[in-house]
Amino acid sequence: MEIEKMIEENYDIKVSSYIPYRDGFIINAQDKQKYFLKSVPFSEERLLFIDGLKKYLNRNGFHNTDGYITTKQGSIGVPDDPTRYVLSEFIPGRECDFFDSQDITAAAYLLAEFHNASEGYVQPGNAYMQNYLGLTPKWYAKKIKEFKRIKNRASDRKTMFDSLLMENADYFLDRSETALAKLKQSRYGELVKKAQERHPVCHNDFSYYSILCSDKGMYLINFDSCRYELCIFDLADFLVRRMRKCNWDISEAKRILKIYDSVRPLSDDELQLLKIIITFPEKLCKTVNRYYNSKRTKAKSGYFLKLQEIVDEIPFYEKFMERFSF
Repeated sequence: MEIEKMIEENYDIKVSSYIPYRDGFIINAQDKQKYFLKSVPFSEERLLFIDGLKKYLNRNGFHNTDGYITTKQGSIGVPDDPTRYVLSEFIPGRECDFFDSQDITAAAYLLAEFHNASEGYVQPGNAYMQNYLGLTPKWYAKKIKEFKRIKNRASDRKTMFDSLLMENADYFLDRSETALAKLKQSRYGELVKKAQERHPVCHNDFSYYSILCSDKGMYLINFDSCRYELCIFDLADFLVRRMRKCNWDISEAKRILKIYDSVRPLSDDELQLLKIIITFPEKLCKTVNRYYNSKRTKAKSGYFLKLQEIVDEIPFYEKFMERFSF
């Protein structure tokens, strides 16, 4: 699709130029405004859910997002089968540095503020929502079953990846089964029941590339994976990403949780669930599945390095979990 023609036909925007940027294009308009264009594999109903959430956040005082620009016809995005082009405000800035303590501080505040502002969101009637509340036991059981299948498969093969996986498979399988058992014994069900009334939203991709540091503050973008879910899953994901950058420093974890808790207080049940989520080896499962489902030799070599990193972290992780008490 010709970008300039598509934009001028569907939006009240005159294009001066456009340049590739990240996973899309920066659109420079003749009136000096800047926009960001990208292609997404979503229906308009799914985009309505995301757009409704961004507007809800804005009404609740959370203005740190990149709002969508609607077309002349009032719709979100332009169809380009099987995807859609969506246009949003362009937020200039750098990606969050997960090695930088100041960036992490600001990101912890941002996440808590997002969770507070998004709670209570009810999607428009014709929007397509993703609701994962209460599904974690099912997903954990499914991943454990898949990991056992892959373990059997790896035992018959001779690659470096197979060997490294088999050396550590029992350890990771034990962690997986322990997490599922503790989840079933926890107050997860009660947290889900409360959440079904309060409508919490997870960003579900709170990583460095979704957090932009600009002159006007920190912004949260990439809402493509947002869904109804317990907010503690976002926090756990953020915490683990940071821990992997600092050798699982328990003092840094406590600092992050203290910041988050100062904005959105955490209950004992949530902290218990947080530990369970961290127990489950999510990164390992993703890496293993992608390796065995990949057909590209170069990609497979990259996955071996990722697996090696995960294995190398085990001593630091174990020390962290021994001291996990907040």
